[in-house]
Amino acid sequence: FLEAKDRNSIAIAAYEFDGMDFREKSLNTILREQYPKGVGLRECYVTRTKQYIELNFASVADRDKTLQKPFLLFGKTILVCTTLDKNAHIYLINISNIHHDTEDILKPNLLAFFSQYGDFLELGLRYIADGGWFNGHGYVTLNCDKTKTYARTLAPQILSWEQEHMLHLVWKDMQFICRRCHADTHTSANCP
Repeated sequence: FLEAKDRNSIAIAAYEFDGMDFREKSLNTILREQYPKGVGLRECYVTRTKQYIELNFASVADRDKTLQKPFLLFGKTILVCTTLDKNAHIYLINISNIHHDTEDILKPNLLAFFSQYGDFLELGLRYIADGGWFNGHGYVTLNCDKTKTYARTLAPQILSWEQEHMLHLVWKDMQFICRRCHADTHTSANCP
């Protein structure tokens, strides 16, 4: 997930264009043809070797409309992503103690459930490599926009959609919790 430098932006990783020949027509010309309502183009570097192109638009509507049209170039579909603005606060949350059920039941429930805590970006379930068993663990990525109010606030233990069933959550920079019982009122050294 990338934070944009400008409003209403999309991002394309530079590696999407590796090995392509732009002698007949420059990449900038191709981008203008693909995104005629684009306002600005900026080359951005995450690291020295990881770079992306940021294109911004005059409005969210213009940006979203352009994302509806696939970007095909030399027979390859180019991955284009929206960016996040400066008010974004991203949480990658590890979930444990998920009720065991099938993926087609769990994913919609998790999606609806975690939408109360922030804007949903990504969701996944974890399986044991040997045998493909679901292990009761997963993750969700949320954008808790600093300018918005959400129905619920993240806590180390939250009541799930299953009656009297608690989900256990862990994310970066959260308060100290007990590793044994997952309570936030004490640490494992003081666990009753």
